Parts: sequence; structure tokens; C-alpha cells
Amino acid sequence: MTRIMVTLSSDTAHDYRAVYDLIREGMNIARINCAHDDLFTWRLMIKHVRQANRELHSPCRVLMDLAGHKIRTGQIRPAADSTVFRYNRKSSASGRAEFAIVPVRLANEPTTREPDIHNTFIVPDAIFSQLAEDDRLCFVDAKGKRRHVTIATITQPDFISGFAHKNIRLLANTVIEWQRLSGDAYKTLQSFHYPEVNNLSGSIRLHAGDVLQLHKRSDHGHPAEYGENGELLAPASIGCTAPEVIDILEPGAPVWFDDGKIGARVIQKFDDYLILRITRAGPAGAKLKPDKGLNFPGTRLNLPSLTAKDRMDLDFICLHSDMVGFSFIETADDMHELIAELASRNSSDIPVVAKIETTDAVKNLPDILFTSMLSTHPFAVMIARGDLAVELGSVRMAEIQEEILWLCEAAHVPVIWATQVMESIAKTGVRSRPEFTDAAMSVRAECVMLNKGSYILDALRSLSAVLKVMQNHQRKKISRLRALHW
Repeated sequence: MTRIMVTLSSDTAHDYRAVYDLIREGMNIARINCAHDDLFTWRLMIKHVRQANRELHSPCRVLMDLAGHKIRTGQIRPAADSTVFRYNRKSSASGRAEFAIVPVRLANEPTTREPDIHNTFIVPDAIFSQLAEDDRLCFVDAKGKRRHVTIATITQPDFISGFAHKNIRLLANTVIEWQRLSGDAYKTLQSFHYPEVNNLSGSIRLHAGDVLQLHKRSDHGHPAEYGENGELLAPASIGCTAPEVIDILEPGAPVWFDDGKIGARVIQKFDDYLILRITRAGPAGAKLKPDKGLNFPGTRLNLPSLTAKDRMDLDFICLHSDMVGFSFIETADDMHELIAELASRNSSDIPVVAKIETTDAVKNLPDILFTSMLSTHPFAVMIARGDLAVELGSVRMAEIQEEILWLCEAAHVPVIWATQVMESIAKTGVRSRPEFTDAAMSVRAECVMLNKGSYILDALRSLSAVLKVMQNHQRKKISRLRALHW
């Protein structure tokens, strides 16, 4: 009875079989997050979903989530000794797994995807265009070992595969020698430094008590800099994708990074940046990466409900998607604004999913429900437990989750239960017993959302099994009190 939604990863745009397997195993809704990728990638994802629908005779709808004004961390400049390419031959049974070699122009394309330093070796465009099979790229790696990458095949204009027989850990600015076989020996044709590229970003390790600058410039991120004697020369800095927030925050305001993994508080304010003191980062510290969410509990930001990007994305969504997800809705007026935008695109009947992820959205949920019921759009609510837990706190979140379920059942509005469902399985393949209990509770919603991960099929099968068992015990918020059988 409870449907399953799965967030599609970027890789599914080029892997039809992955989409086919998801639908075969029980995915009822494919979710595309418009905060990631681009129109071309979305089009390929949807094409695969429609094709699998036809082949499996199994309907699967497409939900596209507007990015909204989710504020994220900017890029982080790698430290001088940071790894920019890593390869472990043990990851392949043959000891010679192939990886991609791409030109700088592709690596520098704007992207919100995390860099995959495990299988993307980057070379300057001028050299890339001249590479031939059996050429070698030689260098001294981080451990002082002489290593080389061999060009395997050239099958596409912008993609070459390479391989190595030894483990590699390549550092930024390493000198690379491009060599070609001449007679019985390899001859160096040209040397270059491993390119600095936008999407090979670094990270910042933070501990409780550390100082961090939050900067208006999104490209102002870098780790802390220390002198030869270990003295702090410059504190770590991270950029913000919404510079206007820096003007709004005041000393004492809490700031949370990466769905609450790192906590901080503003201690000083300047024109272009804030100084934060890290208050929570775990016993061993925590790693802050680019493109991670920022939350500001208790601070009213007054940001527009629909961004310029959202409006452009709506043009595509109204033509290709079955549903639209409304991120960071907070008031009934926000819903009116989206309804007007959809009407202007002749999409007055496309279903809308309101994502409840802020304190104001919870307070205004009754008004949002009434507004939706008066419109021509089929309507649902998503409990976005990640952002909502950061806003409310974990204890309050547990209570509010129940209230949202009650309100929506009273209004006959379906609910999507989202965030970190079966996450351990999806991300690592490791089963966590409490996650099965959480999945069992999710049967009270009309739909449960799984996020992407390397083991998503295993997570999908596990969730489906739990929901099939639990639907005999629970119908929305009402327990059926059926007999238990051993």
C-alpha cells in the first residue's frame, strides 16, 4: 500500500539498467533533485524511466524537486598536499581496473557533484587531444614512488580510458611527464603540473573550539594555514552561496552545516564575512566539504520562495515531469506564488508536493493545506526530516513528525516520509537494526523516500519487505491490532 520513492543519482543518466532494476524491484516514483545536474542529464534520466515503464509494464512517476533557496557551502581550495587522484588496484579483481582520463574543460564544468578522485585523471586540453594508445603519464606519487598511467583505449572525443598496475596517490601540482614509445624506450614529449580544476575541491577538518570564517564569496574556501612551528597563520574559511545571509546574521546566531553534522555560533561580524566558533564536530572532528547545506535556526532570512533558477527549471518540469516538489515552502502565499507560476505555463493540474523543512512551514501547515485544497492541483506533503531536525532539534522533530501525520490524515492529504531511511544500507551496504524499526514506522505514510547510494537496490528490497509486512499491522495512524504469528 505504501509507495516507494527513490532519488536518482547522476549516474543513472548514463546507466539504463540501473533505472530498470530500480523499477523492477519496486520503485514507484523516481525523484530528480533540481539542485544537482542539468537539463541534459534530467532528460536522459526521464527517458530511462519512461522506457523501463514500457518494458516492465510497471508505472513509475517522475517527481522533480525545485532546488529552492537551500544555502550551501562554496568551493574549497585544496591544500598543497591534498590528494587529487587516488587509485587502489585491489579494487579490481584483475589488478588493472580502468579509469577515466578527461580534459580540463570537462573537469571545469560547473557541477554540484562531489569530485570522484578515485577514477578521474585530468590532463590539459592540448595534451589530451594528442594522446594515443600505449602513451604513458609518469610521475612521482605522494609516497615517493615512481608510477605511471597507461592510455588504454580512445573511444570517444572527450573520454579516454587508462590503467595502472600499482596503487597511486597523486598530490596537487605534481609534475606529470607525457611519454610515448620510441623504438625500445619511452621518450618524454612534454611535462605539465596536474591541473587545478573547479570540481576537484578540498575539504576542511574542523574540531570543537576551532574558528571558521563564513564568507560572502562562494569561492573563498580554504583549510587553515599553519607556520613551520605550528602557529595558526590564517583560520579556515568557507564561502556561502547566498551572500545576503551574511548581512542578516548577528553575533550569537547558531549556524549548522551538513544536516547538523557540524554546529557553530557567530562570534564576530564584518562587512564581507562572519567569524564562527565551532561548537559541535564529533570527538575526532568532522570534515566540511563543498556543496553542503547550511541552516540558521531562529534566524528569519526572508528569502524568496522561488528563485530565478526555480522559474527556469519550471519550464522543463511542466513539460517532462509528473509532479513538482516545492522546496522550502513556508507560507500559504508561497503556495499561491507557485500555483500562479504553474498556471502561466498551462500546468494547472500538475501535482504539487510541499516539502516541510522549516519551523515556519510547520507553524503555517494548516494554512498551506487549506490553500492547496482550494486549488486544482493534487497535493501531498513531504516530511523533510533532515533540514527539519536541524531547525527544530531532534526531540521536537520526533513530536512534530507525528503532528504532521495527524494533520495530513485529517485533511486527506498524502504524506511522504523522507530522509535517512535505510541510509546505512544504501550508502555502505551495512544493515542497522534501528533503521528497520524506522522503516516499519514509515508505513503510516503514503510514500517513503530512499536517497541514492551505492547499495540502493539492497535498501529498496529491504524497505519493500518491511512495508509488505507492516501494512497488515497499520493503516495510516490507526493500528489494526491483528493477531501476531510466529
